[in-house]
Amino acid sequence: MEEQKNLRSLKIIALKGASIGVGIAVALSTIAGCIHWLESRPKPWRQDAISAAFSGFLSERDHPVFVGFEFTLTNHTRLDYRLDSPPENEAAANPAGVEFGELYNGSVRFPARGTLVYPIFVPASQKAEVVVRFQPYNAAGMTGILESAGPQRERLKEFMRREESDLGGFVLFDSLRHYQMTFPKGW
Repeated sequence: MEEQKNLRSLKIIALKGASIGVGIAVALSTIAGCIHWLESRPKPWRQDAISAAFSGFLSERDHPVFVGFEFTLTNHTRLDYRLDSPPENEAAANPAGVEFGELYNGSVRFPARGTLVYPIFVPASQKAEVVVRFQPYNAAGMTGILESAGPQRERLKEFMRREESDLGGFVLFDSLRHYQMTFPKGW
């Protein structure tokens, strides 16, 4: 009789232990599923980490088929931002994980005719100048602007407004940091 009581209490303990084990397994599976779901969701691009502002034009007298745009990047984070040049033997114009495009009527066009001048370094919570070299469709029209005397800035602005009126700026996507930087039109 007492043996039956002991056996029954052992069965109860085993059932309770198994129930607790199954409950823990279900809870851990649910937590793992939630973590996987959260990490697999698309993440929005951080557009507030680094901002860009148009600073002006650079004279490209040695290469009159390019317009040089200068932008000021402001790093709003507490970490330095660096983009190094792609390796010499690499055919890509951008480092790995970086896409650089042009803005046209609210859309992004890849590949861009503009290229960033590397390396880029923006210290934490500071500003730095970067250059975008851009080849207009009417590159022959650039020669007269750069060779004539007088203020080039206004002539370059007028040239860009006339020849590239639909160009709204540039955009950089850094997929390693998930940053998006918009280089706005300033001409």
